[in-house]
Amino acid sequence: MKDSAKRFSSFISKRKVQNQLYLIFFAAIFIPVVLIGSYQVYSNRSQLTEHYEQQAYSENLRVRSILLDMTTSVYDKASYLLLDKSLENLLEKSYPSEGDARRAIDDFSDFTNLQVKDAAIEAISVYTTNPSIPDYQSVYQADDQIQK
Repeated sequence: MKDSAKRFSSFISKRKVQNQLYLIFFAAIFIPVVLIGSYQVYSNRSQLTEHYEQQAYSENLRVRSILLDMTTSVYDKASYLLLDKSLENLLEKSYPSEGDARRAIDDFSDFTNLQVKDAAIEAISVYTTNPSIPDYQSVYQADDQIQK
């Protein structure tokens, strides 16, 4: 250790004063600034990467929640219509005329009520194979392609 200190001291003392100042500046100021700056760049980069990963994860959760809410709402309304006995009776009954069938569809207000309660529902379509019911409002005849 003493040999290296003596070598360094003799190395410095053999130089001009200007070169000695440059060497001291380089050793005392430039190297620490570069080391601390490099550490700061690495630390900031790591923090930003972690922040963006957390932000992407949070956005993913938000989108998943919105999609779940939307699909659950539509599923609940479809289940309600599927299990509705009055709709089932409406679609199974044989009507003597188109006017009677249209009046029965007009009396069934659940289609309109569901659309009014949920702005996400643009239209409701119910298909039937009952030949006495015409295409009217939300009730349509099921053609061969739909029946497949």
